[in-house]
Amino acid sequence: MSSLCSLSLENNDQSGELQLELDAINIQYQQCFLELLNHSSQNCA
Repeated sequence: MSSLCSLSLENNDQSGELQLELDAINIQYQQCFLELLNHSSQNCA
């Protein structure tokens, strides 16, 4: 396990970039989800 810990410390910058990408994907997902909700509610009305 210690090798994994040292590896994660070395890749700390990369994990920060990945977190930013995940946040961007999450925002896109939420926007698409809201659009789907809006469309489905219009179809039901």
